Amino acid sequence: MEKVLLHIGYHKSASTFLQNNFFPQIPVNFVFFPGAQKQYLHMIQGRTPLEVKDLHNWLGTKVENGEQTLHTTTVISNEVLSGHPHGYADFSAFEMGNNLKATFPNAKVLIIVRNQLNYLTSLYTFRVAIKGLETRSFDQFLEQEGKKGLFAHVKYDQLVGFYQKMFGAEKVLVLPMEQLFGHEKNGLSHIFDFIELEPQPVDMSVKVNVSTKSRQVLAFWRPVNKLISGFLNTVYFVFGEKTEEKNYAGLRFSIYGAKAKTTSLLNKLFKNGPQLSVADHLMHINQLEEIGRSNVRLQALTGIDVEKLGYPINNGHSD
Repeated sequence: MEKVLLHIGYHKSASTFLQNNFFPQIPVNFVFFPGAQKQYLHMIQGRTPLEVKDLHNWLGTKVENGEQTLHTTTVISNEVLSGHPHGYADFSAFEMGNNLKATFPNAKVLIIVRNQLNYLTSLYTFRVAIKGLETRSFDQFLEQEGKKGLFAHVKYDQLVGFYQKMFGAEKVLVLPMEQLFGHEKNGLSHIFDFIELEPQPVDMSVKVNVSTKSRQVLAFWRPVNKLISGFLNTVYFVFGEKTEEKNYAGLRFSIYGAKAKTTSLLNKLFKNGPQLSVADHLMHINQLEEIGRSNVRLQALTGIDVEKLGYPINNGHSD
């Protein structure tokens, strides 16, 4: 375990693909941080005292028990390390960064970003149609979540600049999700170069966390989600302490699994119907100009032409 790569997110930015399909296929020790042992994540989040030795012991045990073949590079991955997906102040991405630096001072850092307009759409549709019980309209979601920190969360330059200062710019790789698939130079090759590995063949055919943009499918799920939420609340209220927390969570995830299968079928049924487009809701994103300025700063920090990739840009010039 000579080298450590910290993959810190973002959410809805190919994290599940990397965790399920990429890292397990390449010659690294891959650890999903923290798995079921939440106390270690709580240390990094600052909820409990940081015990660096305990974290190192835990990681060593995970690596040794993971595979018979031990590799020189260990990848630790969890998109929560970039903060709450909605930008809530439950824990600070910057405090976690300080704790990660204290724990793994010589680590390299991988940050995957995504066009904010697609991020916002994906976050919403996933919560409506797959893993969640969202009942609000897209406009309501943007307005209410934006006030709680969502728009600040997707100003990527803030976290990128912080990590570059903390670990050194040469130890931080920022990749747009859009470069991972279908571009002239597959973005995965940048990851191989970054962690000093020879490129390996990777199966890119498996799709994960596929949601929907169908307005008809989303319109179907919103009232259904309200009914499901009422049912679950009733179950918890009636059985309460008689129902173990893990069983209640299991019921929720069984419902989410059924939702994912149903959404897949509905997608086929309404494949030619109208699709949700964030462009139709831009008037409700009152932070769009600031997000555009953030992307200008992101370009300056990384040298990546995100404007070419379709990211909103605000360079201060008016047409």
